[in-house]
Amino acid sequence: MGSHKILAVLDKLDTHNIIPSLISGGCTSLIQSLKVAINKLFKEILYDFTNTAIFESESTEEFYR
Repeated sequence: MGSHKILAVLDKLDTHNIIPSLISGGCTSLIQSLKVAINKLFKEILYDFTNTAIFESESTEEFYR
């Protein structure tokens, strides 16, 4: 992400003793296994749940009052 390379952001990270690692694109599955294995599934479930809840709330009469 380009904003992570901005000097102000890098200075803020340094202030908190955080050392950033810039990872090449396409390496998510190799480096962030939780993002691929668990978070992706969680996001899909949350997306489906949210869409269902929105659809149900829009189809009730109270929504239009």
